[in-house]
Amino acid sequence: MARAMLMVFMPFACGYFFSYFFRTVNAVVAPYLRQDIGLGPAELGLMSAAYFLTFAAFQIPLGLLLDRYGPRRVQGTLYCVAALGALIFAKGESLTMLVLARAMIGFGVSGGLMAALKAIVMWFPLNRIAYINGWYMAFGGLGVLAATGPVDFAMRIMDWRQMFMLLAAVTLVIAALILLVVPERPDSATRGSLVSQIREIGQIYRDPYFWRIVPLMFTCSGSYLAIQGLWAGPWLLEVDGFSQADTALHLTIMAVGMIVGVMGSGLLAAGLQRLGFDMAEVCGFAAVFSILGMLLLISDILPSSYFLWGYIGLVVALTILVFAALAHHFPVSQAARANTAANVLVFGMAFAYQWGIGWMIEQWPVAADGSYPKIAYLWAFFGGDGDPGHGLHMVHLANHDAAQGSRLKPVRRLPTCPVVSKMLQKLVIFPRNAGSEQTSAALAAWPLGPLVGSDHGFRHAQRSADICAVPRALSPDVS
Repeated sequence: MARAMLMVFMPFACGYFFSYFFRTVNAVVAPYLRQDIGLGPAELGLMSAAYFLTFAAFQIPLGLLLDRYGPRRVQGTLYCVAALGALIFAKGESLTMLVLARAMIGFGVSGGLMAALKAIVMWFPLNRIAYINGWYMAFGGLGVLAATGPVDFAMRIMDWRQMFMLLAAVTLVIAALILLVVPERPDSATRGSLVSQIREIGQIYRDPYFWRIVPLMFTCSGSYLAIQGLWAGPWLLEVDGFSQADTALHLTIMAVGMIVGVMGSGLLAAGLQRLGFDMAEVCGFAAVFSILGMLLLISDILPSSYFLWGYIGLVVALTILVFAALAHHFPVSQAARANTAANVLVFGMAFAYQWGIGWMIEQWPVAADGSYPKIAYLWAFFGGDGDPGHGLHMVHLANHDAAQGSRLKPVRRLPTCPVVSKMLQKLVIFPRNAGSEQTSAALAAWPLGPLVGSDHGFRHAQRSADICAVPRALSPDVS
């Protein structure tokens, strides 16, 4: 096992460190990109979300390649593409170039987790997978950590272009490390035709066990990735009014919480299994902890603090146990395809969330200093609800009701979870003239939309004194 840790785990873990670094670095460098390139929120959201789009789009082909050719050759080659994307990003002078570069980075690191999960299943005992997965995910947390405070400090001695050129060189070194150091394990390769492999993907998606646990992950993790990877930074800067240094510190604390969460996930799984729970039930506990963490913000039981943001990072990270549950359920020959079948849903949701938030924010007028009002962020996080079309409908309704002098009415309900809805009804109380406390609640409430029903949060949001503010782009009568 020590040899596997050194020659298999560590090369992939180094790559995953930078995969997460690329994913979250825009939360800190966003102000510099807006200043140098002149990106608005929608453009910034599109540019950053391009990472998730190509990442998600390649997940199904990635699973086929990993099961057929192995993680070493596939991910070693992909990191070369990521290095080229980082170099193009460093040279970018337009939105088009930045989107292309960001898409190449997302494509190149798309196997950073999936390739390693396949390698872990190949090289480590089944009863150690939850532990090893947690340790591996901790390297991603370290990447998030490095993309916060250290990047803020680095921006004082170099610009973002120089930093991405350095990232390109390091990523290329990691690609060479994986290709040259990681051993092959021929007996793990999938046998059979490509057609049979594709047919097995359909079997995975039809498996009831898959749909029993995977929605827990893509609901919580997809929104968390969008927020952590970009919008937490602008939120802390423009809504809470923190300085760049304070914002970086909050993001750092969230990253620390994530590291603790993923490293402790294996202990949680082992403890619950000793009590007689199976892995699906363990995933259910992880989802409950994640939702309760969000409810702490929604209910304003605890004031917004470093501790609270760190706790959110900790509990949302527990949903990675879904990957361990899939490893227990599907055979090794299907491990990569099962993981990528789940991951495509996670990152597809992350793309929709991250771009949709930026689009919604940009519907409001920008202030003289380039910032956007709190209500823009409230609508972005409450109104998105994982459905950009629904968000657009909500904006039109706000515009109409503001003109009529009436309060916002619910548009429609999504399928609800009665238990969670009742908890929210008891806990969520927004003051009429809510300030930053309400905005913190919105950040937490938005990922729960698919679980609690879309109109629930809006019933409370409409108590805000600011709720009748009208978006700029959809109201020609508003200056």
